[in-house]
Formats: sequence, structure tokens, C-alpha cells
Amino acid sequence: MRDELISEIVKRIVKEMSAARENEVLEIVTEISKDRIPIEVSARHVHFSEEDYKALFGIDAVMSKKKELSQYGQFQCKERVMLIGPKGTISRVAVLGPFRQKTQVEITKTDARQLGINAPLNQSGNLEGASGIHVASRELVMEIKSCVIIAKNHIHMNALDAKNLDVVDNQTVSVRVKSERPITFEDVLVRVSDKYSLAMHIDFDEANAAWYCEGDYGEIVNSSQTYKSQENDRQVEKTSHAEEVSTVSKELLKRKLIVEEDIRQIAKKGIDSIYVHKKSIITPLAKDAIRKERIKVLQNAEERGAL
Repeated sequence: MRDELISEIVKRIVKEMSAARENEVLEIVTEISKDRIPIEVSARHVHFSEEDYKALFGIDAVMSKKKELSQYGQFQCKERVMLIGPKGTISRVAVLGPFRQKTQVEITKTDARQLGINAPLNQSGNLEGASGIHVASRELVMEIKSCVIIAKNHIHMNALDAKNLDVVDNQTVSVRVKSERPITFEDVLVRVSDKYSLAMHIDFDEANAAWYCEGDYGEIVNSSQTYKSQENDRQVEKTSHAEEVSTVSKELLKRKLIVEEDIRQIAKKGIDSIYVHKKSIITPLAKDAIRKERIKVLQNAEERGAL
């Protein structure tokens, strides 16, 4: 009887010790993992509007779901398309659902060069300055204007993740990718929503630059800077830039002749718009520099006509 009692006590002790050890391991894993941001690599893909999708695949066509993606409600379709640019094509491009208000094509810088287009680096959903492209299914080819961007890297997370990482929605942070070839990405946008799962999205160019392998993760390295302080910094920078533009414009309004060097100096300061007197003469080389640097030339607060 005594031996049985001792055996039972030993079993209970071993069980309690095992449970305690498991809890300890869980606590350690939580402590190690709470600052780790999973990284997902986004391949080139298309988000279609319903109108464009039906124009390309047929009026009765519906998206055929292939698999769910990590973010709630997002999925990859069975359909694939071809992108056709002035210099080249890219086939078997993934289609993602659900439908969006406007069609958005997301590619890398390398893809843009292969296609021969000049796609801007924008946050997903921002189609300002987006390039056009021809998109082909097996049956049809259609041109879609203002749809191609290179999506900026960003982090999806829910409110609890944001609290643990000490960040807020729309804050920009720097993220160190812990890979064989560590690299830090700056100006990474934080997106917070209860529909999101924690993940940082980068494209294949960025993944290759970091020698990314599955399981590598990111860590925020400047979360102590709050969104408010960043906004203050932006406002100060914006005010300073406006004052500099004003100073430069006042100087140019006095000039009767504006030459190439004037434009070069303006471009170096990051100024993208200037005012000139309506009687000022702008030399041909200065006009070429204005076009190259994409500087807006205004007079009397009205945009000047084509140079």
C-alpha cells in the first residue's frame, strides 16, 4: 500500500513538474516572439474591379477561389493573366480577390523594367501617377489605364499587436529583417485593423536583397518615435519647404532671364514648383531642365502653359 502511495505521489510530482516546464517554455517563446514580425513575400498580382474582371473573363464570370491568404477575406484565384508592356510581357500573373473599386496591378521594379513601364512606388490603394498596362486572359486583351504600381512595404496588425509593439495606425517605422543578409527597411507603414493578422509584406526584389528565407522575421527598430512626433516632424519639414519655395519664387520673379543653372539649383533643393514673372524669358536649356526635373512653372498663381 505504501509503495503504491509513493508511486502515485511521484507520478503527480512528475506531472506537475512537466506542466510547469511547459508553461515556462511557453512564457519564453512568448517573450522571444512578441517582437518578431512574420514576413510574407508578395508575388506580382492583380486586384480587379468587378467591371474590368467581367470585361476580361466574360459578363457571367465569377472568381474561382484557389486558396485563402493570411489576411481576412483575401484569397488567390485560379485565374491567371498576362501583363503586356511596351518592351516585354509577364505571364501567369496571379489574380487576388475580392473585387476592388479600381483595378490595381502590383509589380516589382525589376518587372517594371522588363515591361518597359515607369510604375510609381505607392502605398497599396494609392493609384496616383500609376502606369497603364495591357492585360490578357486566354480569350481577350484589354488596356487598363492608371493601374500599375510598385507597392511600398507595410505591416498588417491588429490592435493587440500594435499595443505590444508600441505603434499606432499610419505610423511609419524602420524594420530590421533578421536574415542571412540583414537589411533595414525604412518608412514602413503600420496598418492596424481587427481584420488584420500580423505580417510584414515585401516584394521579391526586397526579399532577394535581404536573402530572405522562409521563417526569417522582422523587428521594429524605432518604435519609440510616436506617430504624433512624426507628424510634427513632417509639419516642420513642410513649413520649411514652403518658406524655401517662397524665397526662391520671389527671387525668380525679379529675373528677366532664367537659365538652366537656375533650374539645376532649384532641383537640388527638392523644389517642385516655382513662380516666374509673365515677361521672364526661359532659355531652351532651362525648359529642358524643367521637363527633366518635372518642375511646375506657375505665374500669377495660375499654371503656365506648355513650355
